[in-house]
Amino acid sequence: MDNLSRLSTSSSFSGHYNPRNDVILTLETITARETKILLFDIRLTVAVASVAVILLTYFKLSQADNFFLKHNRLVLLNVAGGGICLAILLYCSGMLAYHIYAVSRLKKYWAPRRKYVVCINTLEVACQSLNLIFFVSANVYVLATGCTWFSNTVRWLSFAQWTCWNTTFLLLLVMASNSQPWLDKEGNPIGRPDATLTDAPITVHAPKLILWIIFEVCLLLAYTHIPPTPPRADTDGPFVSCLDAHYSCGTDRFTTAMTAICVSVIILILLTSLVLVLKSLRRVMGKPYEDYRMANIALRLQVRLRGPAVLLYSACIVCLALVRVGSCTSLLFTWLGMFPMQLVQSTIAAVAARMMQPRCLVGSDDVILQVWLQEHAWCERDIERRKAIRRSSVPGNQSLDNEPMFCFETALKMHYWSSLVYSFQEAEDPKATDMVVEARSLDVAMSLYNLKHFELIWEKKLDTKCLVAWNEDTVVVSFRGTASMANACSDIKFWWSTHPPARGSYLLFDRPMVHTGFLDSWLANGLNLRVVECINRVVNAKGTDRDHIKVLITGHSLGGALATLAAYHIRQGCGLGAHNVFCTTFGAPRTGNHAFAWDYNSVVPHTWHIINDQDLVTRKGKVFIMYKRPGQRVLISRLGDLIVRPSWIEVSIRQRGNGSVAQHLLASYQAALVAVCTAQFTKKGSRRGMQGILDLMQDGAMQKILAVAGVDRESLQRMERLAKLTRHKRKALAKCASSSWCPTRAVAAAAGVSPEHAWKPTRLRRLDEDAAAAAVAAADSARDFSDMVLDLEDFDEASGAGADGEEESSVLGDGSAAEQQKADVPDDVDDAEYEDGDDRLPLHHAASLDQATDTGYQDRCFQRATSSERQRRPGVRQLAA
Repeated sequence: MDNLSRLSTSSSFSGHYNPRNDVILTLETITARETKILLFDIRLTVAVASVAVILLTYFKLSQADNFFLKHNRLVLLNVAGGGICLAILLYCSGMLAYHIYAVSRLKKYWAPRRKYVVCINTLEVACQSLNLIFFVSANVYVLATGCTWFSNTVRWLSFAQWTCWNTTFLLLLVMASNSQPWLDKEGNPIGRPDATLTDAPITVHAPKLILWIIFEVCLLLAYTHIPPTPPRADTDGPFVSCLDAHYSCGTDRFTTAMTAICVSVIILILLTSLVLVLKSLRRVMGKPYEDYRMANIALRLQVRLRGPAVLLYSACIVCLALVRVGSCTSLLFTWLGMFPMQLVQSTIAAVAARMMQPRCLVGSDDVILQVWLQEHAWCERDIERRKAIRRSSVPGNQSLDNEPMFCFETALKMHYWSSLVYSFQEAEDPKATDMVVEARSLDVAMSLYNLKHFELIWEKKLDTKCLVAWNEDTVVVSFRGTASMANACSDIKFWWSTHPPARGSYLLFDRPMVHTGFLDSWLANGLNLRVVECINRVVNAKGTDRDHIKVLITGHSLGGALATLAAYHIRQGCGLGAHNVFCTTFGAPRTGNHAFAWDYNSVVPHTWHIINDQDLVTRKGKVFIMYKRPGQRVLISRLGDLIVRPSWIEVSIRQRGNGSVAQHLLASYQAALVAVCTAQFTKKGSRRGMQGILDLMQDGAMQKILAVAGVDRESLQRMERLAKLTRHKRKALAKCASSSWCPTRAVAAAAGVSPEHAWKPTRLRRLDEDAAAAAVAAADSARDFSDMVLDLEDFDEASGAGADGEEESSVLGDGSAAEQQKADVPDDVDDAEYEDGDDRLPLHHAASLDQATDTGYQDRCFQRATSSERQRRPGVRQLAA
């Protein structure tokens, strides 16, 4: 399960692979069911192996030294378990070889990175197969000959085993480092902007062979120094059976030292590989997810699956080989082999062989859908064009034509409506005309779709609130989430109730059942009838085109569950088509069972459940298999990730701990949506993301709702220009921050940052006018700017910015004259500081932000320091060097 990055090799317009010509891997298209089985297998084997290590260690420490020599139970267990593992692994290896041969016959194109990934995982599978052969052979030989645990044959079969382990761990180290940037001596990417060690020749990994060689040399010295057969104790007579004899297996200092070095080298390799995987994951997380999707999946899989395995290997080697290193039991485990390690590594190799199998897409539409369904549109007006592009990439695929497409603009608008219904104030009479409302917010919400009328429907007993607004072609229905004790009581009624109208059979498990509390809130005092009646009036009104009307239903938390129930009933009760009803929820819990989910998906296919990273509510409430989420997921995070229709494996490997209550709050959803917007103007931006956000900003209503979240054109322009500063330049600015000619005014003021309002894209703090004003005042101090530069450096470390030489042109343009205000020249500049003839250009005297962020201008500022200036200022001297 090696890291994969930028697997796109096609020149197709959409940027995905060409399904007719390219080779793709099973990992890219694996189903949820198969993923669950494979991951469960690995977790189960790690758990079983952990228990085995604990038991073997207990017997080793508590029993006599010849405990495992008195019988052949351990040997029998090794033969049986090793034989089963070998048979399974050989089958998986054969299937891998067959699929490679099949795609080769079809003359499919192998992308270099895919080919590299398959090759290195094939080497791992082959190495483990040889390891198992040596392991089983040694134990079979002992069974066949009797009492030959320490014979020369077993000794050299053991040597071959540990050589295979050493090679396996070396491959693990290579795979862990593959996502590291591949740079030249000057720090520039080699060959391509996103060059990693995956693109490098195998010779780049040659230094890693040093550890492999050290281990092999020490292992060889130790094995040649140990006596061929441990002597029996003097108390044993000549007629005592070899199974009942006592052996003296003590080792000298040299053998002990060699063993300790071997164990240390192995543990060093294992822990280094784990650290490299974590470092690679941190770097990939700062890249566009759609470009590095497979890298994210593979690295997270390595952390989840190989991480526990690495710890198990370390514990197994220390407990069974290093503890009581001179005992017969330690020699027995070292020479015959350690079955817990064999079990786990065989399972990992078999799973890797399955996931790395090339796939043939001939006549397989479902496989194609797995990749293409993650396409999305940024703007509503762009949906049909994006669908046409998707359709042209896979012509003739009718099932793909019928699939919905997620729109980010719709999500932003629905989030605004979900927020509005919380703050909407009502009088005793919900239909009263003197109700107190937040007029500005309501006006903005209505302007999003040019809506003309609205009505508040409020059921007081269970405190269910629904806000409906409409015009001739659009209806928006927004449900409030949990905001009272009555709502909380509804949330905890998690038992099933039959979803009306009753259908299906209990015995056949196809009767739709839903959460009792959610259903009660929806049906209470005829609330459902009032909502459906209201929409029917709009749909059947004169001048309304019911074939093209859009009904948008949304809600947060409990409101999302109610929106799900409402979408089903509105579609059925109003006689609308599937293309008329759209449901978008935020942090919605699961609503019904599997039968309800299947039925719902056929009725309301345009359903999107937006989930904020580790939101606790969306993760809990499954109650084993009682509840299933209908519709499609969309994952967002404060790091700026936007993952549309993630596979089960993507959802599973991104979950950490028990979830977060804070990330369920609607404000956290707003922060995550803002993060997605702002990330498009950093190195994490997707291919069409920056232009998509700019298109959104052209709409006046969208500008208002984004401004509420702290996103405006000026802040985006600052972010884009700061992103143009390379990592090298930022470090250089940090080094010279104490110098009077550092850019304390122009860049810092334009960035809108200060120690109190630090611009940290990883946290995506709000950039508003007050923060910018405070930054201008604080930027007079060079130390303040140094803090800002270090913050940028920290972000680069988190995002893995390694392409120092990349310069991007501004899509935002130069902006208006107001955006190009000239920075004031400070009055307190010491003129004596600048000698005659010194043509340096101090950055804090830059005429404008454009000049201050211009790379050539920065170079002149840094390189024109005179020799006398360098002598006076060590920091400048080091910078110039």
